[in-house]
Parts: sequence; C-alpha cells; structure tokens
Amino acid sequence: ELHNVFISTPLNNQVLSYASATDLWVNRNVSEFNDLQVRRNGFILFDDLLTIANGTSPFIKGALSSGQILASGNTQNNPGVITINCSATANSGAYVTYVNSATATSSFLSNNMGFDAIVSLGAVPTAATTIRTGLIRGTMTSADATEGCYFEIINTGIVGKTAMGGVRSSTASFTLAANTFYHLRIIYNSTTLNTFQVYNMSGSLLFSATLNTNISTGANAIQPTFLATSNNGAASTIALLDYIAIEYPSYNRGALT
Repeated sequence: ELHNVFISTPLNNQVLSYASATDLWVNRNVSEFNDLQVRRNGFILFDDLLTIANGTSPFIKGALSSGQILASGNTQNNPGVITINCSATANSGAYVTYVNSATATSSFLSNNMGFDAIVSLGAVPTAATTIRTGLIRGTMTSADATEGCYFEIINTGIVGKTAMGGVRSSTASFTLAANTFYHLRIIYNSTTLNTFQVYNMSGSLLFSATLNTNISTGANAIQPTFLATSNNGAASTIALLDYIAIEYPSYNRGALT
C-alpha cells in the first residue's frame, strides 16, 4: 500500500534508484555507480561496425565462398554500416559473430538474455537469399541452426524461429521492405518462452510474436550471430548490418551479483 508517493523526473546524467535503507526512490548521479554496480544488472556486448577489419573480440567477421564484407554509407543514426555481398558461388556471403566454432567458448542461454540487430535488406531481395540472425549455436555455414532462437529472412519474409536438437518451430511471417533498416530484437525469456520483435527506426513496434516449443535449454552454448548467404548464381548485395549486440542478464558472480 502506497501513501504520499512522490517521484521526480531524473535530470540529465541521473537515474532513478531505490534506496532500501530509507525505503525511498531517489535520483542519483550516474557517476555514483561504479562498473561492479552496473554489471549487477547485466551487461551488453556489441559491435557498431565502425570498421570492416576483422577483430578478435568481442565480434569477428568472415566471408563465405568468396562473399564480401564492404564498408557502406553511414548516416547520422547509423554510424557504422557494413554491406554483405554474395558471389556467383553457391552459399556465398558472410557472417558476424563472436566465435566461429561449435566447440569454442560461447555463452550459455540464460533467462532474460537478449539479442539486437539493426539490419537492412539489399535493393533486390530474392528467394535464393537467406539471412539468419540471433542466438545460434554452431559453425558459420548456410545450413539452418540446430540450437538457438533467431530470425530467418528469405526474400522479404521474416519469421522468428527456435531450434532444439535440430527440431524447429517458426512464427507467422512478416514482410520487410528492401533498402530499409529494421531493429530486430529477441528475448530468451525462459526455457518455455522466446519473444521476437521487429521495430522501425522510429521505435514503432511492427511485429511481435512468441514461441513456446522447441526452445533450446540453458545447457546449450550459443553465439550472437548475423549470417547472410545466397544461391542466386550472381554477385549482389544481400544485406546491410548496422549493429549487433547480446544482452546478458545478472549472474551470480561474487561482487557482480
């Protein structure tokens, strides 16, 4: 039961914080929070793709079957953009992930883990083009994922998918426009629920769906991944990628808890 509750709007460089000692909500300066305190609420690993150079941490980039990763035109709201092109070779394209291996160190799926990507299709999407992006297990190939939760885009249709042991479920499809950036968001809510959302660049929710079947468990390690390939037999642009991130929940790790 609440009586005489007053909460003022935080100013710039302030956050609203609950003070358990006084049982009050107060505005605190961001500078009061050190890195350990912030990480108690989880943390984000991201790549804004300001360079096409292949880094070693946290994300790496790689071409598949003579595909290409090229610098693209940046905008005020898209400070780093890469273009992924296919070649005339089958299953060509490229990927961005943080480990290209089914057995190397990855991240175990955890409740409330999140994934974000800002993506645009090329000018002329085709049925021979496939994009998979999300929390995926395994090496980077054109084959469908066997574990994880992710979006799959074929031509201009996008669906959310779950995979466990190679068995998959899919949401209804939503149609994307070519040459248009979208924010794709996935929330691994739990082992019984995954949420898939598509936003436009103004932040309006365009599509939302959930799946509760074939959800991979926390025993499976995954990589945040963007993977685009094509079989159209000619060189072309598959997609543009502006941003990729994985959001970790709070973990039990000493002072980080």
